[in-house]
Amino acid sequence: MLADVFVIIEAPFTFRGDPKPLHFQDAICRRFELFASKIVHIVIERDTTDPDMEVAAWHREFQSRLAFHQVADKLDIQPSDIIFQSDTDELPTAAALLTARNIPVNGLSANDVAIPVVDLHIQGYSLSLSHFAEASAAIQQPLALNPCAAVVGGPAGPAARQSLCYEVDRLTSIEAPPIWAPQLILQGRTACERVQLEYLRGLLGVRDSTPALTVLAETGQLPLPAYWTLQVARFVSNLQAMGGERVARLAMLDSVALAADTDTGLPLARQPWAAQVSRVLAAAGAPCDLTADEGVAIPELAEALLERHVASYTHASVKVQRYIEDVWGGSISAEAYTPASFLCDVPERRRRVRLAQWRTGSHWMAEETGRWQRLDRTQRPCPHCQAPLEDVRHAVYDCPLYAGLREEYAELFHSPGHALPSLAAFLGQARQGRLARFADR
Repeated sequence: MLADVFVIIEAPFTFRGDPKPLHFQDAICRRFELFASKIVHIVIERDTTDPDMEVAAWHREFQSRLAFHQVADKLDIQPSDIIFQSDTDELPTAAALLTARNIPVNGLSANDVAIPVVDLHIQGYSLSLSHFAEASAAIQQPLALNPCAAVVGGPAGPAARQSLCYEVDRLTSIEAPPIWAPQLILQGRTACERVQLEYLRGLLGVRDSTPALTVLAETGQLPLPAYWTLQVARFVSNLQAMGGERVARLAMLDSVALAADTDTGLPLARQPWAAQVSRVLAAAGAPCDLTADEGVAIPELAEALLERHVASYTHASVKVQRYIEDVWGGSISAEAYTPASFLCDVPERRRRVRLAQWRTGSHWMAEETGRWQRLDRTQRPCPHCQAPLEDVRHAVYDCPLYAGLREEYAELFHSPGHALPSLAAFLGQARQGRLARFADR
């Protein structure tokens, strides 16, 4: 037996406040009589909150989270125990439990808030390794509820938060995107993509007007449809690898048969799932026979999607081209397409934001403010020295106002026997912490 205890938490009302029956009743209990000694049943008390539906719904969800705290009072929880939290329709398999049991937890203490994640095939679970100093300590929240949680070793930096954010999205919605994403991918730009870019701009601390391609390059991310396409491909591959009698595979084959008899001119929302998936994979350059036993080659598809995204920078706007010249040295390659190093190397947010603004053109120099006023680029002079153009290059190398700073940070500008670096080399050098201090001055 892999599980030592089963905890069932129920409420006699929904999040909307509507009454509902308690499903773990005597009839069901008899079915699990063999495990009766291992079952702990907790019932959340009847809700009496304000009838304001929006407020009350959140309060009821909060109540369900608090109910987990009662587990500590009922069980002799030890620091090495692993707690799986899931909805009743997302119960972990034996394989998930076995894998979680084998996660190394050496070195974690009661004060750590790192939450390892188990991701098995198409099922994803966020598990809370709760380390209790005493039995009454509050159970730590799962990663899905706190994507900006700290990691072992200290507070999470932006790169860690970004990684956690995408991992959370991948885990908490692992069953959803393969189902609804094909339609969104085929429709083009969606609200989901705007949310992704809003998050990344907030991570960098740059303006909403910062081009999407610039934001994606700084954070080393692919557009959301590319991530969705990979999820769809993985989902299909898992279905194809299933045995012929598995319900999920049979459902996919039924969708394939339905697609064969459906008018291809129907609106996307009325087309069978299999038809949408076939179009998505074909558009990604990975056409696939959904009835076959072998799925899409995921590594090759991921590489192709990255190459396609990188190629899109060739025909980007003038502002993006200037970013590529000043930050990347004139071109972007798939091999070098990774998050900017300062996201990891500069822990102070204020300095990190200032450096990100320099790199992306989201600053307050005349180059940018003059653009808002629709002034010609030759008519955006430096207010300090009246040079023809105030931009990052001018501030770094030429403006006399910063001559003293250039002397103070002389090691950023040259090495013995080397000429003054280009702006791309200057911004990309290894001393990112020191560079951020210079930018913040």
